[in-house]
Amino acid sequence: MEQENRGKRRKSRPVKPEQAAEERQQAADKRPRGKLRWRWLLNTLGATLVVVAVAVTAFSLAMYSYYTSTILATLESKAQTAAGMFRNYTETTYLYNARQFVNQFEEKNYIEVQILNASGRVQISSMMDISGAGVETSDVSSAIAEKRVVPYTGPDPSTGDHIIAASAPVVYNGTVVGVVRMVTSLRQVEEQMFRIIAFTSQLAHIVSSAYVKSPEAQRRRGFSAGSFRDMTRVARLDEDMWTELFLADADFLTQELGILIRHLEEYREALEAGDALRLHNLLKEGRECKASAG
Repeated sequence: MEQENRGKRRKSRPVKPEQAAEERQQAADKRPRGKLRWRWLLNTLGATLVVVAVAVTAFSLAMYSYYTSTILATLESKAQTAAGMFRNYTETTYLYNARQFVNQFEEKNYIEVQILNASGRVQISSMMDISGAGVETSDVSSAIAEKRVVPYTGPDPSTGDHIIAASAPVVYNGTVVGVVRMVTSLRQVEEQMFRIIAFTSQLAHIVSSAYVKSPEAQRRRGFSAGSFRDMTRVARLDEDMWTELFLADADFLTQELGILIRHLEEYREALEAGDALRLHNLLKEGRECKASAG
C-alpha cells in the first residue's frame, strides 16, 4: 500500500516549465516536416516570382512611358519650330517654302511631316502623295481652333496604326492659314524599348548564366570577392519566365550577343598574342565607354 501511494505522489508532482517546453519540442520533432517544408518552399518561390514579374513589368512600362513622352515632346518642338518659321513668309509664298522644308527634312524616314490647309486637309506629305486627304485625329482640329500646338497619342482612324502626333498652327496676321503636323508610329517606340531591355536586362542575365558554368565557379569558395557576386547575382533566375522573355525579344537580344562576343574575342586575341598595348587600349576604351554611359 505504501509503495502504491508513493507512485501516486510521483504522478501528481507538478511539471517544471523547462521540462514541459522540452517535452513539447520533442513532440514537435516527431511530427512530419516534409509537407511543411514543401509548403514553405512553394510560398517563398511563388512570392519571389511575383515580385520579379512585377519588377519586369514595371520596368517595361516605365521605359515605354519615358520614350513615349520624349518622342512626343520632340514632335511638339519640331512642329512648333516649323510653324513659327513659316509665319515669316507671306500667305502666297508659305506653301512654296513649306514644300522646300518637307523635301529637305532629314528625319523623314522616321517622322512624317504633313502640311495641311486651314480646313485640316493634307496639302503636302513627306511619306506619300495623300494630297486632299483629311486627318481625323483631334490634334489638327484643336490646333486650328485653339491656335496652339496640340499633341495626340492613339490609333490612326485611317490605318489603325498606333501613332504619336503633334500639330502646330501656322498663323498669319492672326488667321490660321495652315497646320504643320509631325507624326510617327509607336512601333518604332516599341522597338526601341525592346532593344534597350535586351541590352540592359536580358543580356546581363545570359552573361551571368553563362559565366557560372565555368568549373571554377564550384571551386571558388573562400577566394571570391565582390566581382564574382556582382557577376552571378542574376544567374539565380526562373528559367521558365526568362525563356519566354528572351524568345519574345530574340531579334534584338541576338544582336547584342553578337556585339558582346566580338568584343570578347578582341580581349582573347590580345591575351593570346601577349599584346600589352592592345589589351591596355581595350581596357581604356571600356573605362571611357562606362564613363560616358553613366
